Amino acid sequence: MHRKIDRFSDTCVVNACCIRQCFTSMWIITMTMTTLLGAFLLTARPSGGRQFSRTPFLAVGMSTAAVVPNRFRSIPYRKKNALVEPLRTYFATGGSTGRVKRDDDTNSTASTEEETLENQLPLDESERENIKKSMKDPTWRSKGKRLQRSIEQGWRRGVADVFSVAGFLSSSVTNLWSDRSQFERLQPTIQAFRDYLKTTEIDLEITKALSLRLLGNILALREIQQYLVVGDRRDEALKENASKNVPTEEESYRFMKYATAAYGNNMIRSVQIGIDGRFDSRANSMTRTLVSDHVGVPEEDIVSLDLDHDTEGYHLRHFVAVDHINQQVVLAIRGTFSFSEIVVDVAAQSRPFCGGEAHAEMANMAERVWEAARETVMKVLRSNENYELVLTGHSLGAGTACLLHILCHQDERKLVEGRNVRCFAYATPPVFSPLEFVPKSALNSCTAYIYDRDVVPFLSVDSVRHLLASLSAVGNQRPRLWQKVKVFARRSDPDEKLVKLVQEAKTKRLPPKAGAPILEIPASNVLWIQRTDESKSPDDDRISYNAKVCDPRKLSKMGIFIDGNMLQDHTLSRYEHALHFLGVGDDVKR
Repeated sequence: MHRKIDRFSDTCVVNACCIRQCFTSMWIITMTMTTLLGAFLLTARPSGGRQFSRTPFLAVGMSTAAVVPNRFRSIPYRKKNALVEPLRTYFATGGSTGRVKRDDDTNSTASTEEETLENQLPLDESERENIKKSMKDPTWRSKGKRLQRSIEQGWRRGVADVFSVAGFLSSSVTNLWSDRSQFERLQPTIQAFRDYLKTTEIDLEITKALSLRLLGNILALREIQQYLVVGDRRDEALKENASKNVPTEEESYRFMKYATAAYGNNMIRSVQIGIDGRFDSRANSMTRTLVSDHVGVPEEDIVSLDLDHDTEGYHLRHFVAVDHINQQVVLAIRGTFSFSEIVVDVAAQSRPFCGGEAHAEMANMAERVWEAARETVMKVLRSNENYELVLTGHSLGAGTACLLHILCHQDERKLVEGRNVRCFAYATPPVFSPLEFVPKSALNSCTAYIYDRDVVPFLSVDSVRHLLASLSAVGNQRPRLWQKVKVFARRSDPDEKLVKLVQEAKTKRLPPKAGAPILEIPASNVLWIQRTDESKSPDDDRISYNAKVCDPRKLSKMGIFIDGNMLQDHTLSRYEHALHFLGVGDDVKR
């Protein structure tokens, strides 16, 4: 009898996992194709240079290894039992948890329980008594409700991811169709980055890390990194001094909505599905209406909406809105949403900017966005005395917003005629160095956000060089196949010598290269958000997240951590879902 229950419950778990894997597979295909195209644009040359001929293999290996989902076997044994046992009882009783409300149920409820048990799998008297006792256990009821919520949230998250991918592909195709000259326009950027790699000999570091065993080396490095993690990764970057200017949860979520709205209809719909399962079926022609509804301001207060692909000028798409209730003018900048913007992300060498060094192409975009939006922004600010300017964005848009924020704070905010300027950056990459050259007013008025395993806030030329050094260290050891299999299956610990080499490659500072400083996130506070265990109360349906305030200087030295969710956790739906359910006021740990 127990075997029947085990098989039934395990089959249900497997089916749920298969559904999730379908969504993950779509994500794998999309991200691999996207990364391949970016690698081709940056490495293909008419002469067919040999030093770059295998670079696309690095793109394939990183994309595939990055999105391999975390395995169920990685859960400690005691946690597996805690998950599987309630499932077996749940399915054995036909999912009758909804009929058991409290310990002092009436006789009618008790009779319903008896009927339910009689109509289920043939159980003997002792098994029925044990199940009835467990059903009255509040802990068991809580696990049953959490199971139901987990299934619903899994569906919503999967569908949200599908809509995110579809939105990106749709935007990319439309962009290619409406702007067929973009490849010619991007050729100088591509050629400049290729020349930079060759001049600094970083191309040799790339070639050294490449091999036919690249994918295996990436997976081995991933297992070693997982093996070295002890406790909460965020504790490595905690900020020592208490922070007094952490935004409220209302502000954090409100400006995240602006960052989402800058992507347009498809991404707005994807986050709505992820949060509450709602789908807005209005036509694409209703872009202004959807943006207005999502950010919570009237349509007439969206004074500029530059989200179309066929608008003049090569700059990041954005929109300007006026929030009269909070006395704010918001400039929301769109992140990566086309193939041309992938080139902007990848061309990551630095250039002089505001006294320091900044991500070259994002610095160019910051200047171009301000050139395009300056007249509208200043006109609205002059019409509304005492209003402040808020810059926000996600991913590439966040990095651009951070650099524009620094630019606005130069010379006592002369660029904005002395108005107060703040910045909310979501999933921003490190874009500036050193932080000592950032005006103190700019640092204190900028807040950045990281969600769980998102890799983008740790990406820079310097961190990629250290990752390549770690891959080279793993590849030089050439462990035997059976040793790799045992490590992948978690049947043995990684080789101590290999672990030591990876640690040394991570901590050892590589010879400095021009244009590849240790870039940092230019914000005084970086809120790193993670999902926490849900409440044990059976009547508590809340989803729980918490955030810890981290030091951007410490974050810049953590390096790239390969994980199965490193790309999925970068999506808008993940960020907005987390900030929707995050209570920053009570949960932030300083």
